[in-house]
Amino acid sequence: MEKIINKPKYNVQSQLLLLLLDKQQPRRVKLLINLLKGKRTVATLYWSLRYDLLGFLGAGKYFRVTNLSFKELINLGLIVKTTDGNSYFLTSKGAAEKNILLKQIKEYPWQLNLQKFNLNKFKERLLLLIQVISEKDHNERKYYPINVSESEKFFVKNILRNLSNDSLLKFKSQLSLFLKKINNAKIADIVANEFVGFDNNGYTIEQISAELNLNEIVTKIYECYGFGLLAESFSQESDLNFLTFGLKNHLVSESSAKTFNYFLKVKDPVLVSQKRNLKLSTIYEHLLEIAIFLPVTKFPYQYFFDYQLINKVTESMDANIDNWDYDQLESSLKNKVPFYKFRLIEIYQTKSKDGMDK
Repeated sequence: MEKIINKPKYNVQSQLLLLLLDKQQPRRVKLLINLLKGKRTVATLYWSLRYDLLGFLGAGKYFRVTNLSFKELINLGLIVKTTDGNSYFLTSKGAAEKNILLKQIKEYPWQLNLQKFNLNKFKERLLLLIQVISEKDHNERKYYPINVSESEKFFVKNILRNLSNDSLLKFKSQLSLFLKKINNAKIADIVANEFVGFDNNGYTIEQISAELNLNEIVTKIYECYGFGLLAESFSQESDLNFLTFGLKNHLVSESSAKTFNYFLKVKDPVLVSQKRNLKLSTIYEHLLEIAIFLPVTKFPYQYFFDYQLINKVTESMDANIDNWDYDQLESSLKNKVPFYKFRLIEIYQTKSKDGMDK
C-alpha cells in the first residue's frame, strides 16, 4: 500500500466531529447526536438540512460512533463552545484541519449509497460469503468464521444452501469485475484487503489506516464508498441481487410517502388526515419530511403559501434563517402562518436562498 499523509493526531470520533462542525455556523450537540443515531424527527431533519448534513443521517452506526465527546478537540484548540454551552463551532485551526480531511474525500460521493443501503449488514454478508467460499474451495472445514450478526450468519447459510454452481462462478467473476469497475486502485485495495479467506486473515480498518498513514475516518469513508459501489453493482444483477435483499433503505418513511402521494391527488391535508385516519399534525410532519428531502421544484409549495406571504415572513425575521423564531413572528402573521407553514417557509427559503436544490 502507498503511504499518503501524516499519521492521525486524534481519534475517529474527533475526526468525525471535524466534518460535522463549521467555523461560521454553531452546531448543537443534541442535534448532531440525533443525526448520527438516525432519528427522523422533523426537527432533526430540518436542522440537518440547515447544516447541510443530511448525508450523515444514521452514519454513527457505520462509523461505530454512539456518542460525542468534544474534550479532545477543545484541548487541541480546534473547537470552541458557544456561550450557552449547547453548541460548538470550529476555530481557524479546526477549519484548516477539516479542510485537510475534505480534500481527501471530496472526490468520493460516499453518502449516497450509505443512505440507500444498510452497508453494515451488506459488508458482513459479503465478507462472510467470501470467507466461506474461499475455505470451501480449499476443502478446509476447520476455521473460525468472521464475527458477524446472527441474522447475517443465517442469511449466508441459506444462500450457500441454494446457490447453484453457475451462480457461484458468476459471483466470483463479478466480484473481481466490480472491484475493477471502482476505477480507483486505492479504494479497491482498501476493500479487498478486508477480505478474509483460506490462509488470509485480512486487515482491519485500523491496520489499513496505519499502513497508509491515513486518518481512520478517511479510511472508513473510502471503505464506505467502495462497499457502497459493490452494493449498488450487485443490486443491479438479477441473479446476484440476493446480496442486497432486505438491505435497501427508504429516503423517506413509507407512511410519509403515502401521505404525500394522496395529498397530490386531493390537495387538502384535512382530507388526507381523514383518509389515512391520522392526526392532522402527523400529516403536516409527513409533508415537512417530504419537503426536506425533495428538490425545491418537486414539492407543491404553492398550495400552502404565495410569494407575498413568504416575503412578509422573511421581512419580519432575521436575515440569517438559523435565527428565525416562530415566537417572534408578528401576531397578525401568526393567524395566517401556523407553525408547520412557518417551518415549510424555512425549508423553502433554505433550499432557494442557499441554492440547495436538494
